[in-house]
Amino acid sequence: MIVTYLLFNSGITVFLHLLKKKKGYYYQPNNMISVSNLIYRMKKNAVGLATIAILSTMVLVTISAATNIYVGGEMFKKIIAPHDFSVQGKGVDLEQINQKFDEFASEHHLEIKNRDLMTYANFGVKSQKGTDFTVYPADERGVTPKTVFMVFDAASYEQMTGEKVDLTGNQVVLFAHNKALTGQKQFTINGQDFQVKEEVSKDFITDHVPNQFNMLTEDFNYLIVPDLSAFVAQFPNLAIYTNIYGGINVNVDEEQQLKLAASYDKLIDELSSQQGQVTVPMMLRRSIASLVASSLSGFSCH
Repeated sequence: MIVTYLLFNSGITVFLHLLKKKKGYYYQPNNMISVSNLIYRMKKNAVGLATIAILSTMVLVTISAATNIYVGGEMFKKIIAPHDFSVQGKGVDLEQINQKFDEFASEHHLEIKNRDLMTYANFGVKSQKGTDFTVYPADERGVTPKTVFMVFDAASYEQMTGEKVDLTGNQVVLFAHNKALTGQKQFTINGQDFQVKEEVSKDFITDHVPNQFNMLTEDFNYLIVPDLSAFVAQFPNLAIYTNIYGGINVNVDEEQQLKLAASYDKLIDELSSQQGQVTVPMMLRRSIASLVASSLSGFSCH
């Protein structure tokens, strides 16, 4: 601010006086009139011009900051809460969740624009040596891992991306943020070797499954395996948790979604009472606070 004021009040005036001293330039009719007029006007209006420049800069900075906050917020919502209505739990019947979604949409005359239903696993890494990862034991609580993996089967990957992958044995498709893992063809989890058949660079779960671990760490990674149950069964005493997720987007705005929240909550309560293991009863796009809390306590509450 001070520099801007000095530039208008002194800097430009000094520059104009230097031009005035250049006789070859100044003593020309057009230049003499222009320079003399500018010197007079700058002395008279320097403070006003400096104020205008400062206010204009502040407006541009405010607009830029507001735009970045809005865009960042929208991206955050897509990562943490990709669907208008969703449910997440353990041991829940995907078909029954799908049926409840249809009942909810029919009752309130909603059109389901898209839906995702899938099972996945997640685990945190206790220690890492190169591409050798050690997972937390199942009885260890209250941990905050620096590296996290989410694991999906080939069918779920096809559902999210439309791409088929042919995997056998311990072959995997890898999406990696972990620097030591990027570009590798093989890695180990608790002594079990895995071969990377393909590495993908696109975060394919965006718009399909919430990545709650994005709040915990930037070092999150995805594995695509041939069979999710077979993968989890290899590590019976480790903190590898299987989750079920279902979500739908509908044809009404957020205000109308919030009006439907109580009705949706009741429907999910019915599902929870029938199956007993629904852990996240309701998520709306605007219910970010509960999701953040869930992600921060995710590893200690299982």
